[in-house]
Amino acid sequence: MWLAVCIGGLLLYFLWELLRSSGGDVSKPGRFFYTKKWMLRLLLLLNGYRKSDSGQKSSRKERGYGISIRDPLVLEVCQPLEDHTMAIDSTYFNGFAEDGTSLALRIARKHNREGEVWVMLDVPGIGYLQHPLHPDTGVYNMPDGAYRSGGCEFKVIEPMRSWRVVYNGLLRQGLHNDPQAEKTGRLVTVKLALRWECSGDPFNFDIDIDKSLLAEAVAKETWTRKFWQKLRGNHQTHYEQCGELMGTLEVEGYEARHLVLKSFRDHTFGVRNWEMFERYAIHFIWIEEVGVMAMVACLWMPGYITHLQAGYLMYSNGVTYPVTSVTLDLDTLTRDHTPPDRYSFTFCAAGEHYHVYSVATVTPEVYHYRSRGSRILERMCTYRVNGKTARGLAEFHYRNPSGPAIADREPVTLPLLREPVDLGVSKGQITLQFTDPVCQSSGVVGGKGAQLALLTQIQSQVGATVPKGFCLTLDAFELQLVEYPEIVESLEHIVESIRQEKLDVLQTLCSEAVELLASCKVCQPIETKLISQLQATFGDKYQHVRLAIRSSAAGEDGGESSSAGQMETFLGVVSHDNVLEAVRKCWSSAYTYQAVEYRRQHGQPVRTSVGVVVQEMVRSEVAGVIFTNDPRTGNSGRMVLDASFGLGEAVVSGKTTPDSFILQRYHDNSVEILERHLGNKTVEIAMADDGGVTEKQRAPAKECCLHDNQVVTLATLAIKIEDYFGSPRDIEWAMAGENIYLLQVCEWAMAGENIYLLQVCEWAMAGENIYLLQVCEWAMAGENIYLLQARPVTTSDQETDDDIIHEFDSPVMTPHDRVTIGNIGEMMPGCVTPLTGSVFGRAVDYATSVVGADFGGGNVSRFASKSTICNSGRLFINLTHVAQNYQKSLLYQKEALELNLVGAVLADHTQDMIDSSCQHRASFLTKLYNVARFFIVNNRKVKVADGWQERLKTYQVGRDCERSADLYDAICRQLPDYYQVWETSVHKSSKSGSYGGVVMGIIAGGKNDWSTENCSDLALLLSQCHNVYSADVPLALKDIAKCIVEKQLSEEFMNKTDKDSVAWMGSPQCPALLSEKYRSFLCRHGHRCVREAEFVEKSWRAEPEKLIRVIKALIRSEAFTDSQSPVPSLDSCMAQLQSSVSWLGRFLLRHWLVQKARDAVGNRELGKSIAVEAADRFKQAYWRLADMLFLEGRLPERELMFYLTHREIGELIQTRSARLVTKAVRRRRLQPVQSELEFPRISVGRPVPIERKSLEQRQATFTLKGMPVSRGCVQGTARVIRSLTEADQIQKGDILIVSYTDVGWTPYFPLIAGLVTELGGLVSHGAVVAREYGLPCVVNVPNATIHLLTGDMVRLDGTKGTVDRLES
Repeated sequence: MWLAVCIGGLLLYFLWELLRSSGGDVSKPGRFFYTKKWMLRLLLLLNGYRKSDSGQKSSRKERGYGISIRDPLVLEVCQPLEDHTMAIDSTYFNGFAEDGTSLALRIARKHNREGEVWVMLDVPGIGYLQHPLHPDTGVYNMPDGAYRSGGCEFKVIEPMRSWRVVYNGLLRQGLHNDPQAEKTGRLVTVKLALRWECSGDPFNFDIDIDKSLLAEAVAKETWTRKFWQKLRGNHQTHYEQCGELMGTLEVEGYEARHLVLKSFRDHTFGVRNWEMFERYAIHFIWIEEVGVMAMVACLWMPGYITHLQAGYLMYSNGVTYPVTSVTLDLDTLTRDHTPPDRYSFTFCAAGEHYHVYSVATVTPEVYHYRSRGSRILERMCTYRVNGKTARGLAEFHYRNPSGPAIADREPVTLPLLREPVDLGVSKGQITLQFTDPVCQSSGVVGGKGAQLALLTQIQSQVGATVPKGFCLTLDAFELQLVEYPEIVESLEHIVESIRQEKLDVLQTLCSEAVELLASCKVCQPIETKLISQLQATFGDKYQHVRLAIRSSAAGEDGGESSSAGQMETFLGVVSHDNVLEAVRKCWSSAYTYQAVEYRRQHGQPVRTSVGVVVQEMVRSEVAGVIFTNDPRTGNSGRMVLDASFGLGEAVVSGKTTPDSFILQRYHDNSVEILERHLGNKTVEIAMADDGGVTEKQRAPAKECCLHDNQVVTLATLAIKIEDYFGSPRDIEWAMAGENIYLLQVCEWAMAGENIYLLQVCEWAMAGENIYLLQVCEWAMAGENIYLLQARPVTTSDQETDDDIIHEFDSPVMTPHDRVTIGNIGEMMPGCVTPLTGSVFGRAVDYATSVVGADFGGGNVSRFASKSTICNSGRLFINLTHVAQNYQKSLLYQKEALELNLVGAVLADHTQDMIDSSCQHRASFLTKLYNVARFFIVNNRKVKVADGWQERLKTYQVGRDCERSADLYDAICRQLPDYYQVWETSVHKSSKSGSYGGVVMGIIAGGKNDWSTENCSDLALLLSQCHNVYSADVPLALKDIAKCIVEKQLSEEFMNKTDKDSVAWMGSPQCPALLSEKYRSFLCRHGHRCVREAEFVEKSWRAEPEKLIRVIKALIRSEAFTDSQSPVPSLDSCMAQLQSSVSWLGRFLLRHWLVQKARDAVGNRELGKSIAVEAADRFKQAYWRLADMLFLEGRLPERELMFYLTHREIGELIQTRSARLVTKAVRRRRLQPVQSELEFPRISVGRPVPIERKSLEQRQATFTLKGMPVSRGCVQGTARVIRSLTEADQIQKGDILIVSYTDVGWTPYFPLIAGLVTELGGLVSHGAVVAREYGLPCVVNVPNATIHLLTGDMVRLDGTKGTVDRLES
């Protein structure tokens, strides 16, 4: 009994000690601290393990310590706000550059359309700039489902990969931290347009934080039910990601600047009460020299977790480690109101200690809440980290209960206007009044009608009037077509002519359809309902009411394509007969040639339904249009208003020059007139007494048609309407008597800065161009304003041509990274289309990273492109990153890696430089383990690659799909196969590099300094490789040419067109033997072509005319008679070695290594052929998809699909986005500009285009040096070819001088006597095939196509690696 009591007492005591902490504001370890800590650590590990491989779909409920959402499609969207008053959804970006430029931007969404915004910039030579709202941050009437407010916008382009970051508006110069002091700094217009690209994977604090640090922080607290409830209830998901911001900064009064900033971004959602934090300190650090990025945080949350340390460190190769300890004393550092300008601390990550010395440069402050209970110091800093220069930012938070609170009255948040989702019963209705809720749906009445119905809903709230009216629905139009089958047939002819690409008859077919629609009487059900609705809306005297009859098509006045100005409007219509005629003409206007072409070119349905708006006209005294943002620049701080006498038609038709006002719009929505431009207003359009409108000539005006107070009233009204809609608006209005009438409101956005007048009443911007798409109308009579329209305007997101050229650029993390066009530039020379970059580019990056991880234990990033990067639409290899991935293996040799990839050893690219920006070198045992592991993994994956050879005999992508959506889904499902085949192909190829490196090591006697003689000897030993798949291409083509000549068909064949020759080859008239040779070639090699991984390039099988041209060239030059040069035996090769090789080395070479290396080269070529054949299956599928998109009317041209990324194609199928079609057109237009850019073979840091200058004066003789890859010496005429389109100029016996060669050049090898390339290595395609044919070949000859000209007499020495220009 007493024993049980004692044991129970001890257990209770133990439990009490376990739960309690030391108390105080900051908890300290209790007696059983370590027990609690290890219990928690074990639970966190188990929880994370349980969820990591569950395979279940991510759910927003799966959030907490140790578990989190993992799906980027779920994470990277505006999150639904939790049912909590402190719910938040926040996105943040910062950035810093070597020149000292720093920025921090943040947008937070909260309930009731409230939010927070930060905009802070510090720019050398300009100074500090901040949002005019600061130091306060509260914003109101935010849009739903978007990070946009206060002139700032963040838009996800691709989850976890790229974002668009834009600010366009006013910023205040100078630092203003005192919330009670007068803000005196000058307001300047600032336009910031940046693209953020990731450089590593996200760090999710729910699951990636160091488990020991989290367990330690929680173990210090008193464990009560209330504590655990608070821990669960106040949870916020928070993840961060390192990357790079790149774009332009334009500040009023200064030259525009190009910015490249290393950046951290974060996304936080859940419950955040800023006042819950007593204090915190967060440091963002970028170490310039080595590209290391780190975030280190200490947080103090009384009653919650009082001492939490967290953070992470990312090396330049993308590998991220959690911070495991921090020495920062938060209480001491932040005890004063402002932390000291200079201080230091130490943190540990990946087993390394980092000593940080921080120096403040500028310390802006912002406040949260109207109470200002939360004070943030967003301090721009410089650092010294372990003696290295670093830049970044330190963010401090102080609880600020003393305020002072904001004294101004809190702004009113308005309900967001939306189209209805649940329409109830709407099908079959012929007319709907503006007041009917169903009328607010564009899917029922068209875009214009829906906007007017939405305006009607808020007219009393904004203090203006929408002239009454109603809509004829889209169903009414369809009912008219049911009554007249001949109209349906006519519209079908239009659609079919487009599908069959008979655009020459399109205008005629449109004219016929317009005539039918305009002439066919309105059917009786519609006429009856229309007259009834006229009477119900306008009363018994409806016959005398002057009406505006406007078309309102499906998809018109949308956020991406307005179709504005494409269809008819009739003004001053009187009597129901005239109304019926106007309705027919509105219907017919949807099928005019210009309207059909507009929809076709924007990927919108050509066969569309048309609604009609019937609205009472306003006899306005003044009318016009107002833009809530500047339509020329997109500036959110500027408004533009145009006005003229009479109806707004005078403005929109361009028949008169209106008065124009430019207004300054401040952050508190007050306005000020900045500029007044007096128009002559010589034409006034007014309603005629007998119906219609009339033009009146007026004397040139000497004063404005509006007083300043009226301009301000209109601007204030426009801002309120914008708040209701949640986006910039283009508002049409009229003033008459004492009333303001709303006529129409349009959403708008723009992209660029140049103006193209398409038609007077329509505008949008693309690149640097403003396209006028639509001018909205307003009118004024006396003191009364009538709102006439409220419609969206097309958006293009303000992207300039330079933005498009660089939109896929990848970050380069250190200034010493070596980036090359070698190797990848041979396989994929020139620019790639966005589709190819998004599929092939990523697949090759993934494959290279996976093989590197298998070879040397490197890292594979899920989202960041590290090994294969992009710049200006061109693919590069980051040699430094590849070396970092491969170095943890005994087989790794930097020299061998560089020789294989770029054909040269880079002496200035040292191993120390490679090591400096990644974690320490591996131990000997680790490297040995990686060797064994690599061969095991490699053998397994090579078997997978070999299995693809058999699998490809029947493999198809989306075989039975008949709709674009189904085929796209099938491609998505099978894309892992595409990635796998490239991964296993690279694995199959990797042995050639490994064995080649070992052979070279023996030849060079173990030295790292490899001479020209060493390279020449290696080329000699590899001169007879087995099963070089692509070497069969020229042999097979020569055989076909020879067969044509032997059959005495050469003259007939040469006289045929290429297209006729293709048909003849497959016809019964072609000799069976020749036809069989041709079919056999296509079966074996038909998947190959020049730039064969490029999806837009069709293979030889898909476009055999390319082969016909080569065969004709072989016949013309009689090159088919040449025999292949004899290849020396291995004994002969060993005897010819110039390098001094030991007897043991010779033994290993003769009996093992040379044969292994030769086999590996053959396997490399076979593996590449397998990968290209698999890729060709996807290429065929993508071309089928392009055909479907064209036939479905989603694209005006098939080829445009290849100028969208894979993800964008899915978006186009889902949304039919006109914006994407426009972007594809712009990308295609700019690709020639990108193709003209030239880059050095090796770039140090970010690739920068170079200007390739022609030599004004050359010496009579000179010598160029490169890497010998195929022995022999030949003298002949140089033939400089810069594109395969010039290949028909090659003559028999020429020495071919090119930038690169791939398999597309192989058919021309029988014509040439030698080969010189600017790019290449020992196992590049040209080198391998040249050795097979005994052609002397020198690769890696810098600027050979500049120094040498066609016609030069040259001597090519493939043994010494020289190219001599001889005297003529």
